Order: sequence, then C-alpha cells, then structure tokens
Amino acid sequence: MRAVSIGFVVIGHWLAAVVFIDEGELRYAHILNAAPWADWLSWIFQVMPVFFIVGGYANAASWESAGRKGQAFELWIAIRLRRLVRPIMPLLAFWCVIALLADQIGFDPQLIQFASQVALTPLWFLAVYLVLVLMTPITSGLWRRYGVHSFWGFALMAMAVDIISFTADIPLLRWANYGFVWLAVFQLGYIWRAGGIAGPARTLWWAAGGLLVTMFLVMVASYPVSMVSEPGAELSNSRPPTIALLALAVMQFGLLRAIERPARSWLQRSTPWTATVLTNATIMTVFLWHLTALIVVVSLAYKLGGYGIHWQPFTVPWWVSRPIWIMVLILVLLVFVVAFARFEYKAKVGPARPLAIWKAIGGTVMLCSGFALLALEGIGGEGLLDIQLFALLLVLIGGGLLIGKDIISKRGGKPSTNIQ
Repeated sequence: MRAVSIGFVVIGHWLAAVVFIDEGELRYAHILNAAPWADWLSWIFQVMPVFFIVGGYANAASWESAGRKGQAFELWIAIRLRRLVRPIMPLLAFWCVIALLADQIGFDPQLIQFASQVALTPLWFLAVYLVLVLMTPITSGLWRRYGVHSFWGFALMAMAVDIISFTADIPLLRWANYGFVWLAVFQLGYIWRAGGIAGPARTLWWAAGGLLVTMFLVMVASYPVSMVSEPGAELSNSRPPTIALLALAVMQFGLLRAIERPARSWLQRSTPWTATVLTNATIMTVFLWHLTALIVVVSLAYKLGGYGIHWQPFTVPWWVSRPIWIMVLILVLLVFVVAFARFEYKAKVGPARPLAIWKAIGGTVMLCSGFALLALEGIGGEGLLDIQLFALLLVLIGGGLLIGKDIISKRGGKPSTNIQ
C-alpha cells in the first residue's frame, strides 16, 4: 500500500501540472483550476491518508519490536529519524546549487522561487510525518490504554477545531488540524496493526460510513469537493486538513482492510512481491525527486522550442500525448533515482548511537519549521544570494542535531536493527 500510494501521488502530481506554450510564452495551470470536473478525481488520487495509515502500522510494529528487544526510545528514534532525514539533504543541496547558479547568471529569482517551491512541495508531508514519529510513545500509550477510542478522541478534536474555526471565523485555529487529523489517521494504522476492524461486514461498514460522511460534508456542509489543495481557493481540505479529509481516510481504511486478504494472497506470487520490494527500496527517493523531474522535463521541453508542450490543454492531441508525457517523466525520474538512491540506502545501514531527547525534540521542531517554509516559499527568494537563508539554517541546525554526532555511519555496514 505504501508503494501504491506514492505511485498515485507521483502520477497525480504529474497530471495536475498543466504546462503549455501560449503565444510563445510558457504557461502553467493546475488541473483543478482548468478543469473543475477533476475535483472528483482527487478522491482517487488523494492517497496520503493511506501512506499515514501504513506509517502508523509500521511505526507500531517497529516500536513493539524495540520494546521486545529492550531498545530505549533514544536509540529507536535515532534510527527512525536518520532514515527519514538523510535522503532529503541531497535534494536541498541540489536546489541550493540551482538557486546560487541562477543568481550568478542573472536568472529571474522569482522563477527559481516558483520552480523550487513546486519541487519541494513533498517536504510538507515529511514535516508532519516526522512529528508523528517523534510522538510515537504518546500515541502508542494512548492506543494501549484506550484502543479504538484513541482514534475517536483525535477525530472529535478535529471536528471541534473545524466547527469552532468556521462558526467563530478563526482561520488560524484550523492549522491545529495538522495535528489532530493526521494523529487520528495514524491511529488507524495502530488499529490495523492490532487486527481491529476485521471481516467484510465491519470493514465495509467503515468504508461506507466514511463515504457517507464525506458526501454529507461536501454536498450539505459546503466543504470543497477537491481533497487536494486548489490554487487560489479560499478553503482547502488538505492545507490545513479538514474532517472531510479524515472521513475520506476512514473510507480508504475500510476499503484497505476489506481487500487485505486477497491482496496478501496475490502478493504470494513472486512477480508482484519482487516489484513491491524493489519499489519500497527507493520509495523516499522517488517521492522526494518526482517534482524535480517534472521541472527538468518542462525546462528542457521549453528550451527545445516547446516540443511536447505545444498542444492546448484538454484537446485530443493533448490527451493522446499524456502516456508519452508520463513515460518521459518516469525515465527522467529514474535518472535521479539511480543518482541519489544510495543516500536512502546508506540511511538504513550502520549502527546508531542514542539521540538525546532534547536533541530529538529541538531538532525535529527546527527541521520541520524549515521544511514548512521551503514547501510554502521555495528555496529562492529575495534574501542574501537570492535564497531563503533562514529556512535553510533551520534545516541545517535541526538536521545537525538529529543526524550529526549522535549517528555513526559506516559504509558497507549491515542494515540497522529496525526491521520496519
């Protein structure tokens, strides 16, 4: 499910970016702005809840394993954070170099800012995910004590945030749901790990309930139809997340549990299982670099006189060209995977030393703050050397606290003891 969800994210982002040449100028539009009917397709392509559900499952399994081995939280969190943080650094270095070179040759800094903001969009997910990983002892403790009620507790808090923020017109309060909504979704992974909500009757009831609540919120309560952020829209279901996105997550959870048995049976075959293992071996690299691949392809196409992007969007030639467009993007992405997947692999090998709790908390807060700024504003800007130095400093200091001296990296080392 992790491989499938990231695959949907990648293809969804590539299709959502409508790039074309108009009167000799490069134009960009989001498919949700250009084609309102695509709002309903976002219900299929918004699969980040699935990734968070799987993340909750994997985190629960890893934390349980650490408990059985007597592994302290300080060592467990060091291993987990290293695997998540290290693969990101080459991406940031790449775009720093691009921004600095662009400044030297007099390139439009606003264009670099826009391109880097698009390329670094995946960092918003990692910022949230890192915080959830850090909170594992708390969420795991809530699960052990309250079971499925821990999910409903976070869900009710998310509902309260939406109700209060909308009725009292307190838009800033909505940002609290970056915590409550994704914590609730993470708890669904704990439910799955414990074998809860099993059997077709229960799982399909959860799926149907999630669907009905989502439909009610969209059609009666005036929530947006789109489950992804639509540029220029006054309200988004994903930034910050709303209870409509949480309801969609519940529907996806029910469907996931419903198909689990036949899916496991299918995965007993060597071909799909091998493909799953190979995909997940580089899943972070694919996720981090897929929008950079898009920027590279668009830039090359424009420099080649608009080859491949000269058709008007949504015409017959444009639709016919989409499979070729996707194949070209896959090929370019594979180049980045070959070049940078080793950073993902190295993050999984070698022993680690315990990470002091103050470093884990302080480093994560600084790193995630930097990620959020870069995802919102890009790496280019109006500062010194036309780069976002403050955001980069947050990332560098936070990353140094998390994967600096407390992590020992040995080339060719054996994989760490973290089985998940």
